[in-house]
Amino acid sequence: MSDLTRLSAMEMADHIRSKSISPVELIRAHFDRIKKLNLRLNAFVELDEERAHLQAKYAEAAVVQGKTLGPLHGIPISIKSSIDVAGLHCEAGTRLPPRRARGW
Repeated sequence: MSDLTRLSAMEMADHIRSKSISPVELIRAHFDRIKKLNLRLNAFVELDEERAHLQAKYAEAAVVQGKTLGPLHGIPISIKSSIDVAGLHCEAGTRLPPRRARGW
């Protein structure tokens, strides 16, 4: 298969369910791409490769046992650094002035 990182989330999920790719293979492809491009793009503040690989192994074991956990089981995700995640830095601060809600 060509570049796994170019597949849509649903395509990735279909491949995982059909066992044509594994969550471990998918996470490796994503980290390889991040390492290749992040110095130039600076899109990722922090990476938790160890936890991501461990979760991919758990996801793969569940697939092998026929225990998929949902429609996007095994799909890598990124989480914005302003979202609090245990064990990672949370950069929720901003220098932008507060905006007023528009009467919603």
